[in-house]
Amino acid sequence: MIKKKILVLLLILPFMLSATSSDALAGSGERVVQKQEYIQNLVKCLELDVPPSVMKPPFVGMDPDFAPYIKAAVRDGLITEREILKPEETITRQEALIFMGRAFVEKPYDAGVLDNFKDAHKIDDEAIPFFARAVSAGFLVGYPDYTLRPEQSLSREEKGLFLERLFYLRQAQEIVDCITLRL
Repeated sequence: MIKKKILVLLLILPFMLSATSSDALAGSGERVVQKQEYIQNLVKCLELDVPPSVMKPPFVGMDPDFAPYIKAAVRDGLITEREILKPEETITRQEALIFMGRAFVEKPYDAGVLDNFKDAHKIDDEAIPFFARAVSAGFLVGYPDYTLRPEQSLSREEKGLFLERLFYLRQAQEIVDCITLRL
């Protein structure tokens, strides 16, 4: 049991130390991420089966290169078609966490872990379980000013950190108690 806890700590420590805790990570301009790009990266990170390229993208504004990844994400329940109607829009931190959170088994959560954050009231009701589980697992640590900034656009740096943490969690999923991948 102690060996497992040490292994979890060793796997999780790198991304906890590289936490999104700097105002420098706040997205703006060219440094933000489009929904279609994030979904493509998420699907790749989860190693989901991607259908062959499609001739015509299913949504206006969608880059054809992203269409197979969007289809895979819809098929596997990471997103709904309604959520990707404007794939070229930037993705918020909240949307990114919801899309990623749907890859996990739903487990009980304690929303009280969000009470430490000044802007927890800005989290949509649908997103509360995802934020609570992410904070409980140490996946999301927030900013030094005790905020989570759910409505802020996801920056490229944050996207990299989210996906890196997801990768580490996938490696340790059998020994992390509060989060288990379903895909």
